[in-house]
Amino acid sequence: MDKKIVWTEERIAELQRLWDGGLTTGEIGKRLSVSKNAVVGKAHRVGLTSRPSPIKRTRIEKKEDARIRSVVELSALTCRWPIGDPRDASFHFCGK
Repeated sequence: MDKKIVWTEERIAELQRLWDGGLTTGEIGKRLSVSKNAVVGKAHRVGLTSRPSPIKRTRIEKKEDARIRSVVELSALTCRWPIGDPRDASFHFCGK
């Protein structure tokens, strides 16, 4: 069983000082000998201002497949939704 973390007033003050100093949760955890999750939990409970994640997420843009597919180009893995009027020359299937 994990040992219970004792958060004294001094440790909370140190947490606030390090948090305001811009240290990461992992760095704060090492200095206070607790896990970074313990730091995050306590910071949330004492109402410290939240910070943006240091992990930068890259957006993957979906490319639209503008190619119009004929009925013979469709497979079980492509969308076969009909688009338009079948009597019109621009009639096609989704094909995505």
